[in-house]
Amino acid sequence: MQTAENLLNNLNIKKYKMTEEDVLPCYVYAKLLGCLPEKIVRHRHYKINNDFVRKYVFRFCEDQTDSFWCSPAELRDAGAMLIGRMAMEHAESLGSVAVRLSDSTPQQSFYVCDDEIMYSLYLFGGELLEDSVIYELVYTIGGVQKMSFAMFCTKNKQALSAAAALQDCIKFCDCDCTLTYRAVSPQEYNYFTASDYAATFFKNKAILGDFVRTLAEYITPTEGLKKLDKRSVELFWKMYNGDDPVTLSERKLFFREMSASSGALSYTQSGSNFLLLKLKEVCAKLGINYWLYYGTLLGAKRHGAFIPWDDDIDVGMMRSDLHRLADFLKDDKHFSIDVLYNTEWADRVYKFRFTGEYLPVYVDIFPFDYCRGDSVTIWNNLKKIKSEMVREFRSYEERTGNHFRRTFNIPQPQLDEINGMFDIFRQKASSLMGLTTENTGKIVYGYDTVFLFDWMQVFELDEIRPFEMIGFNGGIHPAFKNGDEVLVKNYVAPYTLPDDIVSHRHTVRMNAESIARLENLMESLKNYKF
Repeated sequence: MQTAENLLNNLNIKKYKMTEEDVLPCYVYAKLLGCLPEKIVRHRHYKINNDFVRKYVFRFCEDQTDSFWCSPAELRDAGAMLIGRMAMEHAESLGSVAVRLSDSTPQQSFYVCDDEIMYSLYLFGGELLEDSVIYELVYTIGGVQKMSFAMFCTKNKQALSAAAALQDCIKFCDCDCTLTYRAVSPQEYNYFTASDYAATFFKNKAILGDFVRTLAEYITPTEGLKKLDKRSVELFWKMYNGDDPVTLSERKLFFREMSASSGALSYTQSGSNFLLLKLKEVCAKLGINYWLYYGTLLGAKRHGAFIPWDDDIDVGMMRSDLHRLADFLKDDKHFSIDVLYNTEWADRVYKFRFTGEYLPVYVDIFPFDYCRGDSVTIWNNLKKIKSEMVREFRSYEERTGNHFRRTFNIPQPQLDEINGMFDIFRQKASSLMGLTTENTGKIVYGYDTVFLFDWMQVFELDEIRPFEMIGFNGGIHPAFKNGDEVLVKNYVAPYTLPDDIVSHRHTVRMNAESIARLENLMESLKNYKF
């Protein structure tokens, strides 16, 4: 045991609102810097008082040249980051820190001595743990023995090997404190941190929710985000395995308690919800029925609001009502029905949005048609027609060189030709599916819109009406009375975490200019009457 070390070196730690217990991991970090094969001359600090770091940690390091405070997101160049315990007002999410470390380069290294962040990194697991050394710190202060942990992460294998060999036992001369530290395995770390099942469950639940929020707020997908997406699904199934009523209730509670999105995505959701409320107003004026559908129905049932990572709103409407709505709005200066065409997949999507604006906020309206005949036969014929449509539209693209992919703007001659093709297939659908404008007591999903083969979307009106009124994002909207059954048919297991949160993206994220434009529009039109 060494006895010649000073822990505090006459530093007034109370000035930094710290204790000896807070200082010990920083002492290990300073020793770690001294054993690394390559000298680190650029340092960043997150969640730790930078003045303390300068005066304490780097007194162990000669010729320290570059030391700053920043967040993990700002660590772009070579260097090391100390992620400590002193909480800051604007801290990054746990998932965000894990993603930053996962996406780091071999020239960067991280030392984590924040218990909550370190535990979340352990849950992230995978390659991040393979590129990490976990330290066990056993210390005695004032006769009381305690244990804590720290973690060193780097993709530099030589530095990782040197860090794994670091260990010591020290009795400090300037305070009543003894410290022993050594590298331990993830299994040993788990043994000491996950002994209480109930406490671990709720801790994991909170971190899983944080991981999901991180996925919902991404701007640009990265490999780290994809890994976090995968790990979140694995953690969800580990926690909520089984289909018994108790587990299902716990799943429902998890989703209901999930925090709403923030950042740029929250503005997209706010703008789309504003449009949904305006759509409700104009439909009431015209006596038109609409109903929540797809992800919006799932959000209403599961969250009472948007799915935190969703960025659009989906509703269903009878085609005749959709045409009547579009005709009513054709001269409206503020709101319109516009059609987004995609010749690759032979579909057109009707969007209720701000007139003349290209903000990424809208309500997707999916048309339904009245039909006659056997439901299975109708659906099978619709699948055949849709397959033929895709072949014909792609043939059109090859023949003409016109590739209209997700666009509102098509020159009139080409638009006339494309709509003519839709009309031809409308005639085929009418013949094979019994489509009609008369109320037959049965409806089918539109032949010309975004198509999903997975489940049969043919409904008897008696099974979906009268509509259920359901809460969504502070408003009340109609939905099929058998909405829970519809969700199971569509999503199979609606109360599970999907594995496409990162890839689930329909719109671009708004910048400061478009956010300001949206806010001005909503403020100026909040009292607008149709």
